[in-house]
Amino acid sequence: MKTNHPHKGTPSDQAARMPAWLFDLAREYDRVGDVYHAVKLCKRVVKQVPSWAEPFAFLAEIYLRRREWKPALYYALATLQRQADHARAREIGSLAAMAQRQWVLARRLAGGVHLDWHRPAVRLVCLNPGLRPEVLTARTRTIGQTVIEGVPQPSSGYRYGDVVLTGWSPIAMQVSRGRRIEVLPVWKCLFRSRFLTYSVVLATSAAEHIEAMRQLCRHEGIGFDNWSMAVRQMAPRDGSRPAELYDHTIFGQAPSRGHTLVALASPRKGKVWRALQHWHILTGAEYYGLTRHE
Repeated sequence: MKTNHPHKGTPSDQAARMPAWLFDLAREYDRVGDVYHAVKLCKRVVKQVPSWAEPFAFLAEIYLRRREWKPALYYALATLQRQADHARAREIGSLAAMAQRQWVLARRLAGGVHLDWHRPAVRLVCLNPGLRPEVLTARTRTIGQTVIEGVPQPSSGYRYGDVVLTGWSPIAMQVSRGRRIEVLPVWKCLFRSRFLTYSVVLATSAAEHIEAMRQLCRHEGIGFDNWSMAVRQMAPRDGSRPAELYDHTIFGQAPSRGHTLVALASPRKGKVWRALQHWHILTGAEYYGLTRHE
């Protein structure tokens, strides 16, 4: 299958005389999804104009998206050697260093970032940005690290309680109750949680019954998420049409009308079962379909 390359047929000698034009061409290749030629052309630019910071930053960005941490760090540091106040290069360099557990370097690179990461705060994060994105709540652990507090979809590769590598430049906005909230990207799981993911259908849709389940889970240290309410939308920062990120129908047939599909997370199934029994006694409502997801 042929790729529609931008500016095909442009004389190469013209490109050699015009590094700025060549850099624009590399970015156009990247825009249409031809990363190979984007990287190839951009590396020609850095050889021609080694003092120019932006092509190095562009390469760092590409390698970050590809989760190739060593070259991402290399090109981020190369950018900062040429432009010390390049904020995006600092972020990419810090993330790439953390991904490789180079904590001292990561903190040094993030030192110039004016963000209050030391105060615990609830944030919105996006798992698998660019692939199958999913927005969840998370709590700040330290700069560049958050702990997932929602229960992710089983297919996401993440779990409740995972400590994840989180960027600090918002990639989009989530629309919630008429408000636009910044969403931060998650790039990697740094520390794996012991919590396992379960789903169960509660034979009720009464708000007080769902809230009772939530409170029981909080008391027992069990993760909770209402997957029946989990049709979440995220709007790109440019204000274009929002994209649906999460739909409970991926788990099969939706629950019957008046029933609620919820997610629970715990290291042990017995703990989940006891919480459900207590909830049944407290509310008188039934439940069914308790399932563990790998």
